[in-house]
Amino acid sequence: MIFADCWSMVEEPLILLQDMTKFSLSVFLDSEVQDVTQSTFIVSLGILLVPMSFYWITQKQLQAGVGVLLEPDDI
Repeated sequence: MIFADCWSMVEEPLILLQDMTKFSLSVFLDSEVQDVTQSTFIVSLGILLVPMSFYWITQKQLQAGVGVLLEPDDI
């Protein structure tokens, strides 16, 4: 409960602290989220496309390999 209370403190650090480097993590993350620009979104989308394209290309092979692992052994 104390952690959740401290994490939710937004007004206190903004009022009491003058130096932005001393803000709590929740206030810092809130300010960083508001600074997201279109170029950041495009870069993150490009990074996301790499594993997605790998999955799309090797989808049948991955599913066949996992299927072999999940089948019971015939003894």
